[in-house]
Amino acid sequence: MALSAPETIYGVHSLTLYDRSNWLPFGILKVLGQLSIDLSGDFNDLFGGSSRYPWDSESGVISAGITGTIKEIPNFAFEKFLGGSATANSAEASGNVGTVTNQFGTSVVASTGLASATALSGSEADLKDGVYIVKAVGATTVDVYCMSDVDFDKGTDTTYETDLLKITASPLTIATGADVTVPSYGFKLTGGAGTIALVTNDTAYVYVRKINAGSDLITVGQTTAVFPAFGCKITSQKKGDGSTFLTQVFNAKAIGMPISLNEADWLNSDVNIKALYDSTENAVFKFRRITGA
Repeated sequence: MALSAPETIYGVHSLTLYDRSNWLPFGILKVLGQLSIDLSGDFNDLFGGSSRYPWDSESGVISAGITGTIKEIPNFAFEKFLGGSATANSAEASGNVGTVTNQFGTSVVASTGLASATALSGSEADLKDGVYIVKAVGATTVDVYCMSDVDFDKGTDTTYETDLLKITASPLTIATGADVTVPSYGFKLTGGAGTIALVTNDTAYVYVRKINAGSDLITVGQTTAVFPAFGCKITSQKKGDGSTFLTQVFNAKAIGMPISLNEADWLNSDVNIKALYDSTENAVFKFRRITGA
């Protein structure tokens, strides 16, 4: 009889991570550069005497894992690869101006300083993403700085006033219980209830989000961070005849996810997943080949 057609695998379709206890997915990665299933083995050779060659050899350990390049980073990837925590925020039709918080000194946010920073009603379209720094430059005056100009074309176009990233042309006056607008940036500062008495060079910060369709806050590096085990499943690209190849790891761990931002290029992140023995399945990997009909 003739030989059967070669058993081949073509391309990569997705990588799914799931909860080991209930098999519910954490999510799916579909923008992939490549995935490699490492099943490299070692020999344990017996040497002795004057022989330059081994007398015998037995099978050693097998390195089991998955390496690959992912080109998207959803929240669950930060959680599983970096031990991070992620909070997803709903869309904000009016943007968001966070809580103004003292950074250096204590006089900027106080009853004798600023009471709050809030969006300016009717000017929300001028809100620009950024971290804003409010610096006291006198007993009743402040300058405002912004960490990045990436969104300065949002709403009213703006530019920096100085190379030190100041965005106010002249100091803003803080008065008791009164509002002062940060011109063209969509938010205002409100003075405290007491007699204003700022200490020069004290600073505070506030995070601002433009009108958006949603946002995420991802924290990495907490002292309480853990890297729990998970399951994962790799699905090959479907061949022209409908055939697919599925790989399942029942007990996996990962640590590390480099984030490389390159000039005019998409993100590529090389990840490393360790495959471990699973006593329930009595396996490390299971492969399923489905031949198209």
